[in-house]
Amino acid sequence: MKIILFLLILTAYCLAFTQENPAEFCTNNEFCTPQMVEISRLYQNGNLDFTSSDATAFSGACYHLNHLYNPTIEHHAGFAFEQVDSGLYAGGIFSFFAETDPFKDLTAEELTHWLKSSSSKFKKTAITDGHLELEYIYPESEIRYWFRGTPQGGLAIIGQDAGSNNINLVFCNLSAR
Repeated sequence: MKIILFLLILTAYCLAFTQENPAEFCTNNEFCTPQMVEISRLYQNGNLDFTSSDATAFSGACYHLNHLYNPTIEHHAGFAFEQVDSGLYAGGIFSFFAETDPFKDLTAEELTHWLKSSSSKFKKTAITDGHLELEYIYPESEIRYWFRGTPQGGLAIIGQDAGSNNINLVFCNLSAR
């Protein structure tokens, strides 16, 4: 019963969060874990320095705030960025329930190549409001990722999947490869 009540409250709370200010997703949000709050802080203090590199890749820990996953369980992601004549492109992948980061031993070039040869589709990004944004818009959902570099040379990502009567959030703190 407590789990059902938690899920109902979480769903109602997430439905209220449709704004596009990812820095505020954990503000006064009792469902955000300490890891999510820390990633939000890193994001708020972030920069766009990573966007000036020709090819850059990152991987590391992610935490999901939705009805499918325990928000305290660490999952992983790998993202790569590539400068092309027409702009900066990004592709990425999430790994669920791996004990360690499955991408941590890859170089930036290896991760980029791996993502391109797998099912990851590189898509053009946009710089807006002090962050890099990657979006996938479908009839049934809108998936957005907001990126900012961290002072330690890493990458803070906040993502939102708004659709199917739910809003799912993801918070990632990735290290450069």
